[in-house]
Amino acid sequence: MRISQRTIGTLKQVRRYVRLVIGFTVLVIGLALLILPGPAFIVIPVGLAILATELVWAKKLLDRVKNGVETVGQLFGRKKHSDSQDFDKKNSAL
Repeated sequence: MRISQRTIGTLKQVRRYVRLVIGFTVLVIGLALLILPGPAFIVIPVGLAILATELVWAKKLLDRVKNGVETVGQLFGRKKHSDSQDFDKKNSAL
């Protein structure tokens, strides 16, 4: 049984719409969790990551969120991964 190009195109559109619906649903739940108790700061980036597979604005916003998280991590003295490896090497000798 051969699948026609038209059917393949339709399946791609259906997958795209499903990703969009799931992404917007997760994003709206995340925004609701800003007011309600829950992990909004985890759910919102997940929704943006799903939407970023289809929408350019979501990709740009997700990149801004990632940069903001890195900045906050640096403000609170979070060490980079390579620094933690050096720390492990120094402490393993003890």
